Amino acid sequence: MPRIGTRTLPRRTFVKCLILAGLGVASACHVPGCIKDAPPLGTPPPELQVAGWLQAPDGFEGRWAALKGRVVVLDFWATWCGPCVAAIPHMNELAEEFRGRDVVFLAVTDEDEARVKAFLAKRPIDAVIGLDAGRKTARAFGVNSIPHTVIVGRDGTVVAATYPENVTSEFLREVLAGGHPTLPFKEH
Repeated sequence: MPRIGTRTLPRRTFVKCLILAGLGVASACHVPGCIKDAPPLGTPPPELQVAGWLQAPDGFEGRWAALKGRVVVLDFWATWCGPCVAAIPHMNELAEEFRGRDVVFLAVTDEDEARVKAFLAKRPIDAVIGLDAGRKTARAFGVNSIPHTVIVGRDGTVVAATYPENVTSEFLREVLAGGHPTLPFKEH
């Protein structure tokens, strides 16, 4: 099987990635496999089915019931994904700006704990990190390419599904105020 970085890909997926990259089409890192559609805007998000949490505050459960009343910025990423890594400074700036306010930053990856910890030692991420073994959470959210950011409003419903660079301070302030502003939707 062909390898890209540390990932082993089926030959068909590898060839498809090469063709798309050659055409300059790939602006996101595609995750192998066919995945169902994302939850519609205005609906409750699927449960977070991660195997564990890193950098979580004491008592953090990662359940929507415990997060209700807060804005949640849920970012799907990987250490091997160039656009994901490039978005880290932007997301860290937002996390710093909204520290102490009712905004929770979650960064979910399907990579193993050792790899993620080694990466975080070099490139800190200001978020609670979810380890999505088996990609259960990614599948539930319809994530077929990364980076992929989902915003859940205070009311516990999906407000946006977009690229991380589209999330702005103004957008988060409006969501904190109870609004449902729009962002460019991430096409699948």
